[in-house]
Amino acid sequence: MGGIEEFGGPQVLRFDEAARAWRSARGSRRPLLPVRIPGRLGRELRAGGLVTEALPRGVRTWADHLADTYGGTGRK
Repeated sequence: MGGIEEFGGPQVLRFDEAARAWRSARGSRRPLLPVRIPGRLGRELRAGGLVTEALPRGVRTWADHLADTYGGTGRK
């Protein structure tokens, strides 16, 4: 008890992929600007530092969330 509980979804997305899908689902045409996170934190994130292999995994995808929240992912 008192440990850290890990959980994750069924897919791994890069942040720019998730942001583009979110923008599309909202029907936004605003530009997305790249933001580089420097230093150790940036290296860890680029190396998959927020990805987990914990079980059980979720079954709800980012596209599922966007469809429920905005009525679709905007993909055709």
